[in-house]
Amino acid sequence: GYRRFRRWRRQLTLGAIASFNLLYRVTPTWRFRHRLLRAWGIRMGAGSGIQTPVRFLSRGRISVGEGSLVNRDCVLDNRNGIHIGDHVSIAQGVRVFTLGHDVDDRYFASKGAPVRVDDRCVVFTGALLMPGCHLGEGSVVLPGAVVMGEVPPWTVVGGVPAKRIRTRSKDQAYSLDSPYHLQV
Repeated sequence: GYRRFRRWRRQLTLGAIASFNLLYRVTPTWRFRHRLLRAWGIRMGAGSGIQTPVRFLSRGRISVGEGSLVNRDCVLDNRNGIHIGDHVSIAQGVRVFTLGHDVDDRYFASKGAPVRVDDRCVVFTGALLMPGCHLGEGSVVLPGAVVMGEVPPWTVVGGVPAKRIRTRSKDQAYSLDSPYHLQV
């Protein structure tokens, strides 16, 4: 009865997500990709882009500000929500997780929280942003770092777990609003 229905409903949902990921991967231009993302419930700012291949784990619950870029081979676990501010650079192979399991719970229950990346942040290759982390304005996450919690504004962090390395200059004037129209 009901258990069987829930199992089939879950399978249909996973099939829809897999189909969307495949369709997004083969969509050739930014214009069509933006339309596809908006149809999937993802809010995209002007001049922003998410390169392919990328893997979404749910429908919607992502907002990307103006002039931000998410590079290829990223995993965006949008089950609890991801907010990306303006002029944010997220490099290849970054993993953003919003949901996991409570290892101390007797039944291994799910737990998580949204991830927030404020304006002018830079996240380098291979970094992991764990559930509930918040990157303050202008912060930088070095390659391979695992961020679990709050990163103060204009701070450079690195390591496992991520620790403060130094302070970043606040004099930033770059703009990331020139996406490639075709992508290899």
